Amino acid sequence: MPENEQYWNNANEFFEGDRGSRPSWVTWFPVREKLFSGLKVEEGGPLLVDVAGGRGHDISEFEKQFPDVSGRLVLQDQQFVLDSAISLSTRVEKHVIDFWKDVPVRDSRIYFMKFIMHDFNDEQCVQILKNIAGAMKKGYSQLVINDFILPDANCPELSAQWDLIMMSVMAGVERTESQWVSLLDLAGLHIEGLYQPPGDGQGIIVATLA
Repeated sequence: MPENEQYWNNANEFFEGDRGSRPSWVTWFPVREKLFSGLKVEEGGPLLVDVAGGRGHDISEFEKQFPDVSGRLVLQDQQFVLDSAISLSTRVEKHVIDFWKDVPVRDSRIYFMKFIMHDFNDEQCVQILKNIAGAMKKGYSQLVINDFILPDANCPELSAQWDLIMMSVMAGVERTESQWVSLLDLAGLHIEGLYQPPGDGQGIIVATLA
């Protein structure tokens, strides 16, 4: 994709539009109650680090929803991805990361990942999650994963379709609640809560260092 600008633009337009008419997580999840309660960001410290956040559509939504909350906003991805993120506000910093090898910007209140884990098998996910855990501050940092949380039975059509797509295209998987718990436990993380959105949208998993 980096060598083909049209493919890359098409992919990003899909990433930015895949939510369709489903609401953004910042509009239905109790962000202030769950993530800002007792918040005291050190001067110059990061508030949110968006890991592999593409051109920054999610971090931009977060900024628009909470302009009054202080702290640095950091978008991390590969260099060619960051080079294409040209519509960000001046508040959003861009930092290169290879999430297979690198630890993100350290000691952020929130680490955010959307539609990353479903691309990979458990072993690969644990590798990525351990790198993120290495940046987190115990008793302070929270990992927020925006992804499908499938029921064990009677799965909604949309998330079932995603599960089949990820299996056939990426050898990935959309996970059930018990699978999420097991996966994050392997990475040394404890799930604070799993939150289902209205309709058939992507849920929220909040985790801290175990």
